[in-house]
Amino acid sequence: YNLFVRSCESRARKNARVNLYEEEEEWPIEKEMWIKLYFGDFKKLFFSDVNPQVSQLFILFWQVKSHEFLNVSKVKRLKNKEAIKACSVEPSMEETEINFKWWDMHKNSIYVLTTSCNSIVKNNRLKVEDLVQLWSFRVNSTLCFVLQKL
Repeated sequence: YNLFVRSCESRARKNARVNLYEEEEEWPIEKEMWIKLYFGDFKKLFFSDVNPQVSQLFILFWQVKSHEFLNVSKVKRLKNKEAIKACSVEPSMEETEINFKWWDMHKNSIYVLTTSCNSIVKNNRLKVEDLVQLWSFRVNSTLCFVLQKL
């Protein structure tokens, strides 16, 4: 199983492409549906994802199958180390404001959800080794996320 996972991760890293939209506000009609950010099909949570002192959810860049949820202007802001205000929709359907960032590490880039991540962990009853999926969508020009516990 571990060899299979590593093989898939390696293939995903090699095949990663970033497709961006030029328009700030509008997506083509077929893109108005939810876009699933793939972690192979799930992300296994680590201590750093649920640690209340950290309050951040890390998403390895190469694990994301589709980067179409970002347009050119959002990518420019992220590369300039600016956070994008986004919302997280909780299981109760309550919206929580979060920040979405892009960090360039020594060898890899990662997306990071920050601000209010402790409430996301608490409201979803997340713990180490839980499997989750992350979905994104837009309301007008606001980027939103839904974290689904599997």
